[in-house]
Amino acid sequence: DVSQYHLNKAITAYLDTQPATGSTIIISGFPENLDQALNFAENAGEPSVFLSFEGDEEEFFASANAEAKKANLSEAIVARRVQRFKDETKPVVEHYKKFSKVKSIKDRGEFAGVLDMLKAVL
Repeated sequence: DVSQYHLNKAITAYLDTQPATGSTIIISGFPENLDQALNFAENAGEPSVFLSFEGDEEEFFASANAEAKKANLSEAIVARRVQRFKDETKPVVEHYKKFSKVKSIKDRGEFAGVLDMLKAVL
């Protein structure tokens, strides 16, 4: 995957030029599947923390379907994305849980509250 190749190169280059202590890199929406996670670990290094933003599934569906309706997208698209998460991304979370690297953050509520929870785990 070309984008993963470039991400691996960029992270490796950054880590080669920055002090290892105190450096924090947050990559949003990555990895999407276990192959990407393992490839990243092999080429750029193991993450020290894996953030998992979690919320109520019913609330998510309601919110996502409302946003999809505003964007003139079908509810089937939302359902496919949720299924893709369950099939591809959730195994990544389970993988990192085996190594006690997962920090769960409840992502429902005001942005400031979510940000405070994020700061607390980092």
